[in-house]
Amino acid sequence: MKRLFLTVLRGYFYKLFFLRSCGPISVSSGCTIIGPKNNLIFGQKCKLEENVLLQAISEEPLKFGDNVTICFGALIRPSGFWGRNLGKGLSMGNNSSIGAYSYIGCSGKVQIGNQVLIGPNVSIIAENHIFDSLDIPIQNQGVSNKGIVIEDNVWIGTKSVILDGVKIGYGSIVAAGSVVTKNIPSNVIVAGTPAKIIRQRDTNDFR
Repeated sequence: MKRLFLTVLRGYFYKLFFLRSCGPISVSSGCTIIGPKNNLIFGQKCKLEENVLLQAISEEPLKFGDNVTICFGALIRPSGFWGRNLGKGLSMGNNSSIGAYSYIGCSGKVQIGNQVLIGPNVSIIAENHIFDSLDIPIQNQGVSNKGIVIEDNVWIGTKSVILDGVKIGYGSIVAAGSVVTKNIPSNVIVAGTPAKIIRQRDTNDFR
């Protein structure tokens, strides 16, 4: 009971100074927020578990819908720390969750729909290094950031990697440990490195 009271009280404090919220928000101990208050917007009944880090230095706000849970140790980062290489930002719909120790790099815009399940230790990276020149160090060639779209009702399994420029269609499932490099249509199951369709959700036919 005491722990619940503290998370609610901490949420009230964070709402006053660090973020905007349409309703109560629960914030556990060890959470870190970097960036202006107006760049971090939550809906109602959201929850931040322990040691979450949200860096809200971006061109567009980080927006979360209602009933969003960000689990233990997750990191969301649109830009280099302290605003270096300013990123685009992130939007997430209602009733979605981000698993423990997951990382979302939203240098390019990341759009996540409603009722999306992101498992633990997932990496979503909306950025890619340019490496065309052999005469210039890769770190000096800049980056591209096309963005990532994850539609409603998607489940992304643990330790999967979603790379820049990808769209995952409605109702699809990304099996644990997959690396998604290309667009995924709706209502399929993908697996592997790189991820390939292994099954349609509405049939028993394997490919």
